[in-house]
Amino acid sequence: MLVLPPTLLWLSGLAAILCFNIETENPYSFKGEEASHFGYSLSQLDTGTEKWTIVGAPLHKQGSNTPGAIYKCGYQTTCNKISTRDVKGQEAIGLSLAVDNKENPALLACSPRRTMECGTNTFVKGQCYTFNRKLEQMGKWPSKDPECPKSPIDIGFLIDGSGSVGSVDFNKMKQFIIALMRKFGDKNAQFSVTQYSRRVYPQFSFTDYINAPDKQKLVNQISQAGGGTRTFTALEYSANTMFEKNKGGRPGATRILITITDGESQDRGSHADRAVQAANRKNIKRYAVGVGRAFANSRAKIELKTIASSPEHVFAVSDFSALDGIQNELENRIFAIEGTQGTGDQSSFEQEMSQEGFSAVLARNTILLGSVGSYDWSGEVSVYRGSSQSFLRQSEREKREMTNAYLGYSVKEIKFSVGSLYAVGAPRYKHRGKVFIFSLARQNPQNEIEGIQIGSYFGAELCSVDLNSDGRTDLLLIGAPLYLNQNQGGIVHIHQPTQLKTEIGHLTGEKGHEFGRFGSSIAGIRDVNGDGLTDVAVGAPLENGGRGCVYIFHGRDSNISPTYTQRVEGSSIDGKLRYFGRSIDGSLDLTGDNLTDISVGALDHLFILRSRPVLQLKVTVTFTPDNISPLDDGCSAPAAQGTPVTANVCFTIIKDIPDTLGNLNVKISYQLALDIARKIQRAELGSQRSGTQSVDTGRKEACVKTQINVKPCILDSLNPILLHVAASVTGEKISGQRNLIPVMKGGENITHTGTLLFKKQCGSDDICTDQLEVMFDFQGARSLIVSPSSVLLINTTLENKGEDSYSTDLHFSIPAGLSFRKTNVIQSSRPVTVICDASKNSDITLNGKIICSINHPVFRPHTRAMLLTTFHVVSQTNWKESVTFNVDAVSLNKKRDTKHSSARQSLPVQFQINVILKGLESTQYINGTSNAEVQMPIEHVYKVENLGQVSLPVTLTFKVPIAMKPNIFWESINISSNDLTNIKCRRNNQTSNEKSSPVTVWLVEVCDLATLDIAQTVVFHVSGVIKTKGLEQSKHLLETNAEVTYDTKRFIQSTTLFQKATVTTQLDILKQFNPLPIIVGSSVGGFVLLAIIAAILYKVGFFKREYKDLLNEGGETAGPAPDPTPDPTPDPTPGP
Repeated sequence: MLVLPPTLLWLSGLAAILCFNIETENPYSFKGEEASHFGYSLSQLDTGTEKWTIVGAPLHKQGSNTPGAIYKCGYQTTCNKISTRDVKGQEAIGLSLAVDNKENPALLACSPRRTMECGTNTFVKGQCYTFNRKLEQMGKWPSKDPECPKSPIDIGFLIDGSGSVGSVDFNKMKQFIIALMRKFGDKNAQFSVTQYSRRVYPQFSFTDYINAPDKQKLVNQISQAGGGTRTFTALEYSANTMFEKNKGGRPGATRILITITDGESQDRGSHADRAVQAANRKNIKRYAVGVGRAFANSRAKIELKTIASSPEHVFAVSDFSALDGIQNELENRIFAIEGTQGTGDQSSFEQEMSQEGFSAVLARNTILLGSVGSYDWSGEVSVYRGSSQSFLRQSEREKREMTNAYLGYSVKEIKFSVGSLYAVGAPRYKHRGKVFIFSLARQNPQNEIEGIQIGSYFGAELCSVDLNSDGRTDLLLIGAPLYLNQNQGGIVHIHQPTQLKTEIGHLTGEKGHEFGRFGSSIAGIRDVNGDGLTDVAVGAPLENGGRGCVYIFHGRDSNISPTYTQRVEGSSIDGKLRYFGRSIDGSLDLTGDNLTDISVGALDHLFILRSRPVLQLKVTVTFTPDNISPLDDGCSAPAAQGTPVTANVCFTIIKDIPDTLGNLNVKISYQLALDIARKIQRAELGSQRSGTQSVDTGRKEACVKTQINVKPCILDSLNPILLHVAASVTGEKISGQRNLIPVMKGGENITHTGTLLFKKQCGSDDICTDQLEVMFDFQGARSLIVSPSSVLLINTTLENKGEDSYSTDLHFSIPAGLSFRKTNVIQSSRPVTVICDASKNSDITLNGKIICSINHPVFRPHTRAMLLTTFHVVSQTNWKESVTFNVDAVSLNKKRDTKHSSARQSLPVQFQINVILKGLESTQYINGTSNAEVQMPIEHVYKVENLGQVSLPVTLTFKVPIAMKPNIFWESINISSNDLTNIKCRRNNQTSNEKSSPVTVWLVEVCDLATLDIAQTVVFHVSGVIKTKGLEQSKHLLETNAEVTYDTKRFIQSTTLFQKATVTTQLDILKQFNPLPIIVGSSVGGFVLLAIIAAILYKVGFFKREYKDLLNEGGETAGPAPDPTPDPTPDPTPGP
């Protein structure tokens, strides 16, 4: 990675934050009348002799009317209103504009809000006007002024001729009918009259009316019938017969039935229901006129509402004289549904609210006008080619789901090498929006693109982009200005005409503007950055609190760059602006300098933003001499002086886009630095390290020379020495161009790098052939020991016996389970650096490869290096019985001698174990008597324990003496354990061959322990009975032996001291003991002693009489024993 010094670092980072080449400091601006919405729409027009920005001001006022206005605004001139002789009333011309800048330049200006009055109803039909290259009005589209609707209306009268109606009033009723006939006489209406009383009397049919030369006479000759009032019978009859085809009724005509009565009907009930149902079946709009006081009560009012289709169709007047007063109101209510189609009481508009011209395309001899209000705002597109008119719309089958879709909200031409298609937006289609693709050869769409987010207004704005200016559309941009995504508002989707269904990208504005309406306006603009591709401008008129912004995106091959290069804020031009970016066009050079100018509309304002000239700084660096020989003698002794080199740095300024502005001047401030990414410098730069140069586009180049001293003893002579040039370019103001300043392509801060090459020392063929030889050993290790603390050391010797070796690496292919620790150079013929890239060597090498770079970039010829590489052995690995190691020496040389560049060795794998066998507390001592048969129990206890980190199978061998000299036998031998399921034992007898051993026969029992787990302890009990016979007094040692063994190929133990154990019991045979002499001697001695004691007692008189009597007396006394204490008082009685 390139690391710049601070003085170069800030220069390179500055370019990223600067805007590009749309001038915002001093734009041309035009202000329209306040509140006229001057700038609502605009288009750039090239008439061939002049270039204009055509601007719409749809709310321009003229007296009390708002006819709107369109203006032509030129470079360094004022804006002048274009004459629109046919525009009048409330047309609001300029709501949409279209231009054709091809062979016959023309302008199309539309008034989609143009209204027409039909009675008291106002319809919005729309009108567009074409202007030639002189901006003279030429025609209008539609070419004929719209007329009030004249769809067929069949009006029938059902009049009350009962006796309650006076003759005078009956005549007033007939005059009322005649007056209505006159009002609708020019509205494609025909009439029929039926009179009723107790019976029904048809007076004249629609056929009679059409054929009658004097239509008023048909009414005048009606005579009153008299009788009762059966209104609902007459209503049912009229519904079933009056509008039939054989009576002159017209299919598709609006059917109107006006019932006039002066009193309540005498046939209510079931007749009323049948009459209403019959009328509804025939889709008859019914009006009821009640005359007189009879309809003051609630029941009569309910009857009138039953007769009428809806409460709005009920009229109640006080007398027949008042009929004249409801003529106009009745006319307006009938006219309100005239020209509409529907079922029941629901009307459906067709063209009455079409707003034709809401969007427009002017292409050669074809005009397309969007009509968003057609067919209940389903919308359509009117196509005018010459005098013919056709429509682009959805089929009848799809009309229901198109309701309120606003088809025609936007329309754009998609050009192909042969023919065109037309994209039409319907932003409210199913609330998600859709773009339909039409061909003029078919009325219905042939493709469609549907939006994905409800309420996003997908398709509200469209833009057709020709990236390479070959006359064919490369991209279709679809705006969805109400799209919301986190903290972004608005999006522009990018599609290709050849794959319309697939979105290939999208454009978004700056984050933090959820309601900025990004994508409300989109325009393809002439190349502004000099890459030859069309660029795109996108408006976001509600960003920055409604002040607005315009974004510039650069074109690229087959797409638009998703990152905007410039964001022009309206507030940066004028802090009081509103809705900057509501309209945009940048298809022309308006100022004559061959650079693109962008027209941007705001509320009551127009701005022309100029493109700044784009200059490119070309930096070249040459060296004298152009390459150098490395001074490398191994750095074993001081080298001579370095190599001097002269660097020549030249600056050239060229125009990226040719313009007519003449020679342009820039000032260049530069700084020079060598090998800025290296810690150890290989060369020193002279005193000429920075400076300033003035260059213009007419000058060939400006150059500066500086000296470089290449140091001796360079280790890296493969990679060239880099001379870094950092230049800051400042453009100077262009005279006579409103202080326009050129801009540098890529930013004002440019970096360039020159390379000073080293000569190769690869022989006469200039091709370096290395000869790498590698060998290795394990530093005397015979196996790979697996334990928690084990390491493996590999001694590797690498020698280059050929020419320079470039980017030399050692590849260690090792088994999984070895963790790389370090590599050290322990000996080398010259200084060698070794780097084992940590990014390539994981802590535990699961990929089995370690890559170490050897003295990059060049491993010199005849260099020999010995390396010691340390690996940690990971015990938690599924180790095989042996592992294989490969060491390969590789390089980037195109030609290599690889005979000895690889080495391979294998090692057996052994696990470090720690298994201990011990004898535990057992029978220590038993004894018996000589010459007697002895039978005593005995038990020896052994414990085997796994103190290591590996589970393993072990075998225990027990040797028990079953026969010993002389006549000692170990019988009933049993060897048991606390782990019975994991042990299998087998036994046999073995004769002792050792003459010196008292044991003559051994019992040998071998027990296989399938798995001795980590920290597991297994205890064995060796028990039995010791028998002896006829032994003399003696001592004997009874010993059992135990030994633990394992597979020594797979396991290794640091010591064998605890692999064997012995348990000993001492057997003592004692001489048998005879007690008779002792008993006889003791008895005789006792009698002799007794005799002596008796003699002594006799001698002292123990056996005399007085003592005998005292004893007897003492024995006969019953009282308490005398007090043995003498009385101290003398007895007065004399003794014997």
